[in-house]
Amino acid sequence: MKRNIRLWSIDGSLENATELTTDKWTEKEEDLEKLLALNPEILMPGLKLVARQAPTDNGFLDLLGIDNIGRMIVFELKREKLARDSVAQIVDYTSYLDSLSEDGIADYIVEHSGKNDIEKIDDFQNWYEERYGNSEAELRPTRMMLVSFDADTAAQRMVEFLNERGVAIAIHTLSKYKSENETLLVGHHDRTMEARTGIKKAEQTDEEKMSAINARANELKVGGYWESVVNALSVDNFLTPRNNRPPRKSGITFWRRSVKLSDEGGIFRGSHSVLLEGIGTVKVTFFPVSVHLCYKLFSNSSISFEQEQSRNAPTTEEVEEQWYCILDEKEWGNHKEEVAKLATEVSAAWEKKRRSAGAL
Repeated sequence: MKRNIRLWSIDGSLENATELTTDKWTEKEEDLEKLLALNPEILMPGLKLVARQAPTDNGFLDLLGIDNIGRMIVFELKREKLARDSVAQIVDYTSYLDSLSEDGIADYIVEHSGKNDIEKIDDFQNWYEERYGNSEAELRPTRMMLVSFDADTAAQRMVEFLNERGVAIAIHTLSKYKSENETLLVGHHDRTMEARTGIKKAEQTDEEKMSAINARANELKVGGYWESVVNALSVDNFLTPRNNRPPRKSGITFWRRSVKLSDEGGIFRGSHSVLLEGIGTVKVTFFPVSVHLCYKLFSNSSISFEQEQSRNAPTTEEVEEQWYCILDEKEWGNHKEEVAKLATEVSAAWEKKRRSAGAL
């Protein structure tokens, strides 16, 4: 698996070159994990690690990261030679993550960040937007990378088999060299994963993303009123130029220019969302800050709103839950004017609060 690499140390006179010898990794596997957690660039440029030793249904994944274009990647580390069970293990962990919804992934990262030398992420949505310039996280397809100092034939064969069939998995082998004064670590990254799975392909255009969500709406038999829902919630000036992003697969989140409710309070950006909930239904959700700004209107609404714990949107001191309703086509026809009015009133209250608090 490893390339035959030879390293020399050259002195300042250029007259003496001393070949460095390879050395075994004698430290614990936990030490290798800590080294990589503190120095993720060893694994790949621009990598941000968001969890370490995070639980899944069948064990704890070693490292979870997000690469330089905002995609999620799972790392499995082995001090000893990689074997076939390592491949099965990382596929198991990754399939667990892929079984979670977008909101579930965000919750998972928030919960398990801030431990074991990983920075704490309190609001994943804002964290992601600040780093990748996208108000909606686009974490998938999830990639896999096995990291060790060697890999046996079975592991290599399995990875190549999966890679050729479009599964984004690679082996990253390390070599340790020792000189008189320092330890050197060399990485051998298998680039075939990007080449075969199209990881570096161009991003979808806005039109392609809009087309995809409309196609999904038709599949779920809400195409007849999906456009009406989106239009009713797209209040004038609701979407700022920076955050005017096309929808993700499951729906659209509506954003505004940032506002603070008080000097001590947090910053709010997201207002409400509409999701493709299931066959024949959509889910309209107003986040805590929107309910806070127009609490009397929501309390007196004829719509049967339910409350649930807010997943990514921050809460206020007065409102700790987001309000939602699930509507089929008939129910939408009965409530669309009131939903549109709520969105308009929230917009007006938001702008009024911005003017009184000062723009951010």
